[in-house]
Amino acid sequence: MGKHLSYIGRLELIRSVLFGMVQFWLNIFPMPDTIINQITCICRNFLWTGNTARSKSTLVAWKHICLPNDEGGLRLYDIKARNLCFIAKQLWNIHLKTDLIWIRWVHHFYLPDSSI
Repeated sequence: MGKHLSYIGRLELIRSVLFGMVQFWLNIFPMPDTIINQITCICRNFLWTGNTARSKSTLVAWKHICLPNDEGGLRLYDIKARNLCFIAKQLWNIHLKTDLIWIRWVHHFYLPDSSI
């Protein structure tokens, strides 16, 4: 059904559904580069062809698609940079927020005599 959508429809579907699910997992786990590249490939193929398995030559490079609107992009985010940002946020929480139960558990089991 994706081939019947316009580019804007496919872009909105990627932004709301696919990147929404990816963002949940990026917030929890550090993703390997192979997984990130596969997700990017699926999104890129769906945007240009409407099919996740079929690819063709792209009209615009993916790094330009991920730019903000005012810089000529389509407001998609770079998955690898987003994953690094979320992991840095988790490390920041582990270092400073000792009142949360999961952070106390991490300190008790993984960091008993040391700090980050």
